[in-house]
Amino acid sequence: MTELLIIASVITVTVILSYYFGIQLLYKYRKGITKILGLITFISVIGYGMYKDYQDEKILENVLTEVTTEINSTDRSMLTDDGFHEFVEHFVMKKNDVNFKVVPQIDTAILKINKVYQNVLNDPDYKILITSANDSKSHSKNSAHYRGEAVDIRIKNIDRHSKNEIISTVKEILGDRFFILHEDRGKPNEHLHIQLKNKG
Repeated sequence: MTELLIIASVITVTVILSYYFGIQLLYKYRKGITKILGLITFISVIGYGMYKDYQDEKILENVLTEVTTEINSTDRSMLTDDGFHEFVEHFVMKKNDVNFKVVPQIDTAILKINKVYQNVLNDPDYKILITSANDSKSHSKNSAHYRGEAVDIRIKNIDRHSKNEIISTVKEILGDRFFILHEDRGKPNEHLHIQLKNKG
């Protein structure tokens, strides 16, 4: 019992002295410590930026590799426009009322987008959900949807961090040939609108 009391006393005194002298040292060298903490923060921010860029590049590389592999592994007779569309349909889901008939450029974009979702979510079996193609009458009169040049893809069920990463990656991988709009944010119909730009 006496030994326990002695050990407890020693520990208590050590903690008090460490705290006291630690505060004194922090106060004495506060300018130097502030500079060191600032430097550590700066390096951490730069390091995170480099890591994020590396991760984004890795996702893009994976998506392009996987899409190329999927296309190369298909039966060559499937690579007509209609055959390719049927091929793409195996990789996605669609709402029951969706009339999913789109131009080949949108089919290719959908295949890439599905791979982006899979890579960001780290789920190789994930299938994007097409919520609208050229089916709904709610689109504007001259909407690209009716020409098969636009689709809406569900994104409301994705966490915020992954959602932002998916959107930025999709924009990068589809490039300037497409409009990518994040529509109805925070609403039940929240989705990504993917539209082929006019050639002119």
